[in-house]
Amino acid sequence: KMLMVTQVAKLYENGVNLIFRRKQPEPLQCGDWDIEALEAIVFLSVVKDRVERDITILHEFLHARRDVLGFRDLSEMEIERQAELTYYRRPSILQFIKQLYGIK
Repeated sequence: KMLMVTQVAKLYENGVNLIFRRKQPEPLQCGDWDIEALEAIVFLSVVKDRVERDITILHEFLHARRDVLGFRDLSEMEIERQAELTYYRRPSILQFIKQLYGIK
């Protein structure tokens, strides 16, 4: 159920972008998934640290996986749980995302 490297690669091939923005719209949120623009967005002014930023990246990619790759509809709580599990149990996926999208 966690995010997999092959899924991230398919999202990339399907045109999913990773965007960082300084400001966020209301309400306060760390990230957003824009299905029309195929953008996983992270709001840097909201994330507290690198761990929160990285979990937010995974969270938004899980939304993208659901919508672009047709995975079953997951609740927001389940997506957050999977993002945290992926972060702690499969750090190689986050490293793959960072390399693919040129993130330090």
